[in-house]
Amino acid sequence: MNAEIRRLFAEYLLDAKSPTAAAVLTLADTLRREPIIVEPDDKGTVGVKEAAELLRTSSKQVYLMCLTGKLRGRCVRGRVRIPIDEIERHEAHLRISQCADLSSKLTRQHPDHDRR
Repeated sequence: MNAEIRRLFAEYLLDAKSPTAAAVLTLADTLRREPIIVEPDDKGTVGVKEAAELLRTSSKQVYLMCLTGKLRGRCVRGRVRIPIDEIERHEAHLRISQCADLSSKLTRQHPDHDRR
């Protein structure tokens, strides 16, 4: 951790008496003073249209999934980019959900079936 950030945190901790509040104040102060510039990296990501094709859904649904947190995208140069591994994670989650639903339906249809 940067010495300046430690100093700011210590100052805010004396006033705020809460480590969480001091951390938030330190972060806000640091961001206000020095804008953080992150060079975007598009590698390993796809756009909304490509994500929609991979997920076999619409672009609108991909935006909705990003807004609701079901799909973790990020904004790069004003465009939503979705990491490929995030699409794979989402597809795996869907497969697990579908298997659980199928298992539940089968159990309801055959409640007396002997499980081995």
